[in-house]
Amino acid sequence: MENESKISDLAKDLDVVIDKEIGQGTSSIVYKAHPKDSKNKSIYAIKVQKYSPQQGTKQYFNKRFIKEAATLARMRHPGMVQLVTVKEYEDHACIVMDYFDGDTLTHQ
Repeated sequence: MENESKISDLAKDLDVVIDKEIGQGTSSIVYKAHPKDSKNKSIYAIKVQKYSPQQGTKQYFNKRFIKEAATLARMRHPGMVQLVTVKEYEDHACIVMDYFDGDTLTHQ
């Protein structure tokens, strides 16, 4: 999923413009994006799973990723980002959430 054409296709599907990659871990890549509609001033973080066989079966990996999204959807706190949507695209799941501009936990 990491290549540019697939990310571009995902952006079209979500009706957003990908601004840049903002982070990466062992199981996902996070992109900063904004809606194509210029009247909508929202900014999103889009977490796209990146699967490798070392992480278990694809079914288990997808289940764990969707569970993360479900957990985020249940949480409400002024200091937490809010879930916008969860999408599956070409056998990958992605979590779209509000973007929060600040330091990472690594920098704290």
